[in-house]
Amino acid sequence: MFVVNVGNSLFNPADTALALVIGLIFAGWLVVVGAVLWLVGWVLSFVWLDLIGNVITGVANSFTSQIATTIMLVTAATIGAVIVGVFLARGLHAKATAQIVTMIGVAMLGPIFLANPLAEILSSHGVLVQGRDIGLSVAAGLHGSTAIDPDQLVATMQADTVDNFARKPLQVWNFGLVVDEYTGCKEAWSAGIQAQSGDAVRDNLKACGQAGEYAYAVSSEPTIGQIGAGILILLSAIIMLYFAASLSIRIIWAALDAIYHGFMMIFGLAAGGFIYGPTQTFMARNAADSIIAGARMAVNTVFLSVYLLILGRVFEQAGGQVITVLVVGAVIQIVGVVQARRLNDSLTRGNEWIADRFSAVMQGGQALGAGGGGGAGGSGMGLAGVTNTMGTGAALLAGMGALSTINNSPAAAWLIGRVNPLNPAARRAEQMRRTQIAGWTQAHMAEAYPASFLNRVQFAEAASEGLARHQAERLRGWNTTANTRTPDHVHIPSGIDTPRGAAIAVQWAAGAGAASEGDLLAALAMAGFTDRQVMNNAIWAHVYAENHTADEPAKAKPMARVAALSRVFESNPTEHNLYALEMAAVQLRTERSGGVALTSAQRDLARDYMDNPTLEGIRRLQRRADGLDPVTGNVDPGSTRDDRIAAERTLSWIENGYAMNILNAVDQLNQTPLEDIQAGARVRSAHPAVRDLRRWVTDARRLERQTHGDGATGADMAPPR
Repeated sequence: MFVVNVGNSLFNPADTALALVIGLIFAGWLVVVGAVLWLVGWVLSFVWLDLIGNVITGVANSFTSQIATTIMLVTAATIGAVIVGVFLARGLHAKATAQIVTMIGVAMLGPIFLANPLAEILSSHGVLVQGRDIGLSVAAGLHGSTAIDPDQLVATMQADTVDNFARKPLQVWNFGLVVDEYTGCKEAWSAGIQAQSGDAVRDNLKACGQAGEYAYAVSSEPTIGQIGAGILILLSAIIMLYFAASLSIRIIWAALDAIYHGFMMIFGLAAGGFIYGPTQTFMARNAADSIIAGARMAVNTVFLSVYLLILGRVFEQAGGQVITVLVVGAVIQIVGVVQARRLNDSLTRGNEWIADRFSAVMQGGQALGAGGGGGAGGSGMGLAGVTNTMGTGAALLAGMGALSTINNSPAAAWLIGRVNPLNPAARRAEQMRRTQIAGWTQAHMAEAYPASFLNRVQFAEAASEGLARHQAERLRGWNTTANTRTPDHVHIPSGIDTPRGAAIAVQWAAGAGAASEGDLLAALAMAGFTDRQVMNNAIWAHVYAENHTADEPAKAKPMARVAALSRVFESNPTEHNLYALEMAAVQLRTERSGGVALTSAQRDLARDYMDNPTLEGIRRLQRRADGLDPVTGNVDPGSTRDDRIAAERTLSWIENGYAMNILNAVDQLNQTPLEDIQAGARVRSAHPAVRDLRRWVTDARRLERQTHGDGATGADMAPPR
């Protein structure tokens, strides 16, 4: 109980908050310390061994009655005798003698052990209890005690542990001193604690002298210092719990290890010990492991007991310096855990050393030297011997290696019916694999599978063809004529890893190769491009045009594409936007390639319209093409077929002329330094070449509106001033 006077909590909120924090720390400390004290006493009392022993003994007896049968004994002895005969026939007299002696020893020890299989391990005089008693006796002797009763030693040790790790730290935490050291205060504090009253504790201490008055004053109100001391004591208690739990688990582990190997001894003494090879080695190893388990029990008990007794003596010598002892003791306990691990590792190595020599002698050979690790395999120990010799991590790796070998074994696949049967979802993976085999092994699939990738080749070949055609003929578009050639006086790098070359390759891959947006990067890479930024810029400009063409009011897609790219180039004049615009203008010119011959009068009429594009001028041409009077719109009786054809040819010539003018304007942009265009864009003043392109785009769009009877909209590009 942590005693502190809070007073009226309503008028002392700060003290109430401090007391609440101290109470929470005390609750955690009490749980940890209580667990430590219980665990140490419970483990060293060996009550847990009785619980396990009562169950295991019955299981062992039942198991022995099933294994140790007459037919099993006769069969094993016969096999052992045959092996002796083989050794004698081959002249291996030493091995034959060793085999005979081993069989006689097994025959003599078997009935004694199998009569009560685990008696030598679990009984009151067994290996484990003797190991515990020896450990406690050694610890007491090292401490200078003459007591030889193990139960008395455990009780004394537990009482000292309670005083040193619970009573004294709590008093120092609560009152700033160990009240047990002052006459009358020990009894006063104990009486108050037993009464479960904090006021009784304080009143009793106040009456026990000057130290008690000091303790009464310290406990009159909670302080921040008590919170700090509580945290320090709690951390020390947690380290102590780790120390006690670590060593206690090692003690229990040693006991369970001995029980396990004793259980395995049933196999050896019932049958395996008669048969030369791994079974005899297995029996010898289990016998050695059982003995070493008792030694491990004794060593760990000595280790735990000595540490607790030493810490108890340190507390006695330290007097009231409990906090210092707790901090130093925590460091000592951490070191103790590390030392205990090393000690147990050395015991494991010693166990393997003994088992190896037992094995070698039983096989009729000489004991292995310290460096004879390679001989262990010859003694028939197999994987079990190897893994037992290793540490925990190495043994785990060896086990994982064995599982991996089984998992990758063709024999396991044939036996279980699945490839890699230990993998997660192995059954479903096998179903999927068989389904794929059934599908892909059909005759028609042999050609269908590689053919499914030919579209990639198609895209790449189209891109390469575009670059090659431009280099040879200066053609910029696919399925086009010479009127879309790059002008002879224009010399722009247009090969691999150039912005213009990438634009040409994208145009050909998407047009001639029918590549979608997601196929373009692979097409350019297969065509020889390596500059990822150049490729991405060309693809992004192409994708922008594809996505924004539908947003333009122009009805003809080539015209809408030119309009969309004209807008983005005017606001963001970059190389990839310029060359994407060039490819769109080439495509528009390809679809409106011209080749229409007009008379002088017809050409003058067309040029008049292009110089002054009026709605009335287009309507007159449309009326003539429809056989109507160009002024009134009524049926013209004098209209001839040649008149109608001439009007239609004039309209076509105008459309083709706008496409040609747009491409010429783009060619002019190609010859204009991009820095000049960008400088104008930064101050929102379009370069004259840009204004010229915008004029032809708006005129072409006006022609489309007028021919379709649409009115002007704000969505169209604004004509330049």
